[in-house]
Amino acid sequence: MAANEATAAAAAYAAAQAQALDAEVAWDAARAAARHARDVCAAAQRRRRLARAQLLAVIGEATHG
Repeated sequence: MAANEATAAAAAYAAAQAQALDAEVAWDAARAAARHARDVCAAAQRRRRLARAQLLAVIGEATHG
C-alpha cells in the first residue's frame, strides 16, 4: 500500500511541476504580448505626434505664408 501511495504522490508531484511549467510559459507569453502591445501603442503615439506637428506646420505656413 505504501508503494502505491508513494507512486501516487510522485505522479501528483510530477503533474504539479508540469502545471507550474505551463503557467510559467503562459506568464512569459503574456509578458511578451504586453511588451508588444506597449511597443505598438508607443509607435502609434509617435505617428500621431508627427502627423499633428506636420498639420500644424501646414496650417502655420498657410496662415503666415
